[in-house]
Amino acid sequence: MFGRPGLYAGRRLFACLVEDALIVRLPAEAARAALQDGATPFERGGRPTREWVAYRGRAAGDARRLQPLLEVAARHMAEQASKAATPARRASRR
Repeated sequence: MFGRPGLYAGRRLFACLVEDALIVRLPAEAARAALQDGATPFERGGRPTREWVAYRGRAAGDARRLQPLLEVAARHMAEQASKAATPARRASRR
């Protein structure tokens, strides 16, 4: 994303390093839970986004907490990519 390191599921970005944070795109429910667990909303243009949350961990324990969230985020984006590709596949078979 704009020359920054990122993690992708197919072509869909689900996590990215931005300044001093790792931002992660989660399903809406998981994002709300993450915000209650210490994440902060990722803001774009001064407005918080619904699915992107930011983590600013400083210790190894903080990094270990992210593993399950990154797995959820990757699965979510893979499902989104699959849903988006399905109509195109059907159209190409005609």
